[in-house]
Amino acid sequence: MKAGICDQPLIPMRSEPKEGSELVTMLLFGEMYEIVDQHGDWYFVQHGFDGYQGWFFSREPVLLTEKEAANIEEGSMFLAAEPFLKLVSENRALVVGLGSPLPNFNGHYCRINDEFFLVKGRAKPTDNKGRPSYLEELALSLLEAPYLWGGRTTHGLDCSGFTQNRQN
Repeated sequence: MKAGICDQPLIPMRSEPKEGSELVTMLLFGEMYEIVDQHGDWYFVQHGFDGYQGWFFSREPVLLTEKEAANIEEGSMFLAAEPFLKLVSENRALVVGLGSPLPNFNGHYCRINDEFFLVKGRAKPTDNKGRPSYLEELALSLLEAPYLWGGRTTHGLDCSGFTQNRQN
């Protein structure tokens, strides 16, 4: 299987390879996945964090070499510590949600493959089990989020999304 990583603020994972099918969960920026199957531009993947499976549409999924995947998995993990954290690279700017992983974070930048993102806001480390050091703050910030089946962000979440926010 090929390893990939989400380089967008979020990618919806669906139950079937078609728009409008049930939202199963979401990949957040910096989260890794394994490609299990492919039908055209639809990829069936297993989420690297919680094991959920689903389909997402992409013309060019961001793949990782074995070495890069190992570097991310073995390195210290930092997470976005703000509900709307801005990341700026040479070619684009993104706003990622609270709890999104910041791969290869060095205190100022995070990196996916050869793309460096300036982190314009707070990032906090996880503990040795991958949980945020600010778990209570994270949970409280999600209390007012609207309900969205399969959601995992402050824009919308469901019960699974609430408990998946780095509490495993």
